[in-house]
Amino acid sequence: MDRILLGLGTLLVAPQRMLRVAVPVMPATLLRFHRALVRRKYQWLFSTNSRHRPGPKGLSKELIAAILDIKRLNPRLGCPAFM
Repeated sequence: MDRILLGLGTLLVAPQRMLRVAVPVMPATLLRFHRALVRRKYQWLFSTNSRHRPGPKGLSKELIAAILDIKRLNPRLGCPAFM
């Protein structure tokens, strides 16, 4: 079945690129790759530590509220299209 799927997948590759992308693949390699993907997916789904992107997280709600209060008191402060 895997050879049939790989054979059908070759229809998506341009004939000029076929020689450059041709790699012999054994069924055991495909099964090992699939097992690794499945294991990784379930590790990600059921892991306890949360994954957050590094970098700034944005302004706090209190700071945004303070800026809006200052803007209401002095409408000429900052960008006129802010409000």
